[in-house]
Amino acid sequence: MTEITKQDCEIKVARCTAKLIKDHPFYASLFLGMVRKYNPEVKTMGVDGVSIFIAPQFLMDLTDDQCVNVFLHELGHVIHMHHLRRGKRDAKKWNIAGDYVINGEHVTMVPTYAETIAALKLLLDSQYDDMTTEEVYRVLPEPDEGDAGQDQSDPDGQPGPNDPKGSPEPSSGDWDDI
Repeated sequence: MTEITKQDCEIKVARCTAKLIKDHPFYASLFLGMVRKYNPEVKTMGVDGVSIFIAPQFLMDLTDDQCVNVFLHELGHVIHMHHLRRGKRDAKKWNIAGDYVINGEHVTMVPTYAETIAALKLLLDSQYDDMTTEEVYRVLPEPDEGDAGQDQSDPDGQPGPNDPKGSPEPSSGDWDDI
């Protein structure tokens, strides 16, 4: 397996950002204002309202369309202000509720989103259509004891701004902010 460099990630993000700008200018304006943090310790991607945390291997394994759709999904959390509205709710359950809401919206507005949902096995259920994140949260089952507090958009359970542990930081100087 070839080692992934920060430059490899930046090239892919630049290519996908260009597609985001062309196809989804509103979302692109938000994305361009976020700090991108490449973190090999993160499994997928996640946001905290200020930064987007990107797992290099996950990024490189995505097609460009999938990458753009994952960016759209993560930006959906920012647009819905999930990082501000969670309060004292369980982080994992809150994130799952948000995922259902975001994916339900995006599957109807982005032509390639359904393919990404199928390929990445993302959460989608029509019973949650037209519900707010709070409403979905109320009807979801409680997470398992061992999963409490884990954030589903980032399977590593990376903390967000409402978490006392703060935002995840890269462990190596080679994977710093851009």
